[in-house]
Amino acid sequence: MSEIVYPLKKSVTFEGKTYDNFVFDFERLTGRDVKEAKKLFDAPGGRITPILAMDTDFAAFIAARAAKVRPEVFDYIPAADFIAITQMAINFFLTSGFSKAEAMEMKLAKEHADQKLIDSYEH
Repeated sequence: MSEIVYPLKKSVTFEGKTYDNFVFDFERLTGRDVKEAKKLFDAPGGRITPILAMDTDFAAFIAARAAKVRPEVFDYIPAADFIAITQMAINFFLTSGFSKAEAMEMKLAKEHADQKLIDSYEH
């Protein structure tokens, strides 16, 4: 995964800057980025999340680091965009620990399952 350009369904203006899209580069993130995102995530009151990598709010902080924007900008984007963007971050966490072969196997299995679902609707 390199840079991902995500076009917003509707432009948003935040702190005087208008965003039509965001450019995410999850691959450039470092351990420091994750630690800083966690600090920001924890700041509002000591949240407890059983699986941090699956938390939508934490994913927004990681996505903001990947796009080099303030996380608050995501408060103003359409809900569908917020969900898609945070899901990208969650997917990054869920797949980053796998080898290329394992990731490819997962991708092929997903494609197979998707095709079976499509076939079931056609019959």
